[in-house]
Amino acid sequence: MTMTQPDVAPRAFDEQHRTVTVGLLALVTMFAFEAVAVSLAMPSVARDLGGETLYPIAVIGMLTAAIVGMVVGGIWGDARGASLPVTLGGVGFVAGLLLSGFAGSMEVLVAGRLLQGLGGGAALTGLYVAVADGYPAHLRTRVFSLFATAWVVPSIAGPFVAGALVDLFGWRSVFLVVAGFAALSILAVRRPMSRRLAVRSEPLVWGRRPLYAVVAAVGVVALHLAGHGSGLRSAALLVAGLLVVTLAAGPLLPRGTTRATRGLPAVIASRGLFGAAFACVELFLPLVLQVEAGMSPTLSGLVMMVGALGWVAGSAYAGKRGEPETFPRIMRVGSLSLLVGTLISLTLVPLDHLPVIAGVVATIGFATMAVGMGLATPLMSTLALDMAPEGRQGDSGAAIQMSDSLGQSIAAGLVGAVFARWFLIDEHTSYLAGFGMAVLLALVAMITARRTTQNG
Repeated sequence: MTMTQPDVAPRAFDEQHRTVTVGLLALVTMFAFEAVAVSLAMPSVARDLGGETLYPIAVIGMLTAAIVGMVVGGIWGDARGASLPVTLGGVGFVAGLLLSGFAGSMEVLVAGRLLQGLGGGAALTGLYVAVADGYPAHLRTRVFSLFATAWVVPSIAGPFVAGALVDLFGWRSVFLVVAGFAALSILAVRRPMSRRLAVRSEPLVWGRRPLYAVVAAVGVVALHLAGHGSGLRSAALLVAGLLVVTLAAGPLLPRGTTRATRGLPAVIASRGLFGAAFACVELFLPLVLQVEAGMSPTLSGLVMMVGALGWVAGSAYAGKRGEPETFPRIMRVGSLSLLVGTLISLTLVPLDHLPVIAGVVATIGFATMAVGMGLATPLMSTLALDMAPEGRQGDSGAAIQMSDSLGQSIAAGLVGAVFARWFLIDEHTSYLAGFGMAVLLALVAMITARRTTQNG
């Protein structure tokens, strides 16, 4: 008697998808480690190259150039598939790391950082196209949850590894080690992508969107500079940056994003709001714990690490339980967790001289927020692909990443400007600028999250 073997549903690590999944995860891990490692090495870079005046541009240059790279990668991916933007974007990223690692001046290092951003932004958008072309719809949430874990885990061990590299071999070793890791990751993913993913052959039409992306990047630079300054100059930069970003972002994001119209626009808007709320707390939490509560950098780092583990846990649950029928419930829980976490964190302001209580409150609040981010982020990425017009997954992937970047940049600029002025009036309560803004953003995120699905 012949037994008929039941069909086995595709899985992220089955024989058909394993090599692509591992390669994509290696790329995401590499991008995440670079973000942690290079930020830790940058103070040593500035001291060695004597370019303190260019330090802000060196730090944010990659992030702003990535906005342009995201748009270019989205257009390219929609027309020709994921392989080229991931491969060539990755090559640009490696070239930027090498240029920075061998830089003899701060000007050369800034150029390397800009090249990193262009390449990295294109490659990251290409990853969305790769998920759209390489996996069935029911696997996408699982893959994005793996991406979230791969992005968060390096934040646990990354600072220690990067610090050891700087101490033992100097800051250049960080750039060169990451460049080597990146090159290996690209080689690992290139062949399986070319074999497993569909090839697209649509006309490559650039239009004006790359130009709008450049303008938006200039506005983001203005916002960052405003957030690190004070006085009339800072206020003028803030207003100009907000105006430029608002005008340029319109053609880059789906119509209705600013109104959070139900469906894809609400998904894109929610991603920006979630990221902005989380960034407001993440920006000030170490400062409050170390300066106001008197905790050591090691202990405050442990608080942040617990938050990272909460993000991993939320992502794992979303990847396992995320189905179209459960999306509305998980999104509601994720947005509620984000709001509750910000409200808990808000109570840190009057606990500035109670280190034990402050540490407990910070750990619970930040971990709760992180769980909410972990639950919602993979679902929003999946919805962005599922709701994208046919053949426009690259545009949708670029839009959701851009919303995240712009949301964090706008929040950082606004909060930084308010904090700088408030700090001069009352140092101890000035942290309400960050935590209070986080609560407001989380409240709005709860509303927009309900509009991301048709039955939300």
